[in-house]
Amino acid sequence: GSMGLTRPGWEWRLLMRLEADVYRAGEYQLEAGTKPKQFLAILSSGQVIQYRFTVVEGWTFKQLAAALDANQTLAHQFDLADSSGWNAVSASLGLEHPEGWFLPETYQFTRGDSDRDILVRAYAAMSQALDEAWNARDEELPINSPYELLILASIIERETSLDVERPLVAGVFARR
Repeated sequence: GSMGLTRPGWEWRLLMRLEADVYRAGEYQLEAGTKPKQFLAILSSGQVIQYRFTVVEGWTFKQLAAALDANQTLAHQFDLADSSGWNAVSASLGLEHPEGWFLPETYQFTRGDSDRDILVRAYAAMSQALDEAWNARDEELPINSPYELLILASIIERETSLDVERPLVAGVFARR
């Protein structure tokens, strides 16, 4: 319902004129009965409502796209309901294929952020993780690029459910 902020009283107008330079645009949580002074304190705190989006471990890009598409809070820059949108993601990030390029992690965002913002951050996080893994890799592994390492890791992820088995499977792949 209306909170009566549509036609601010003179106190509101005066306060906003006095302190207008310190507010951060965004979405804030307000209790009913908030006084003008409290309201301005909340605005100047910059504590906008934070949302979370989780890229789940083991998701295919199709599942990730569906979850982004279904998120009501994110702005939608891509049409992620079908593969034309997925191609746009690949083109936008300079990827040959989007599969596997987004680090499973929970990302915080605020209203106004877009699906692209989440993908860019998840891609940057994955690229960094991959660089670290690539630099720390066993030189004798028969892989020629960080992306091959990523593919190998995702195959291991799919073929094993128990953490204990992973080093064994990695050994098997390296010997194939």
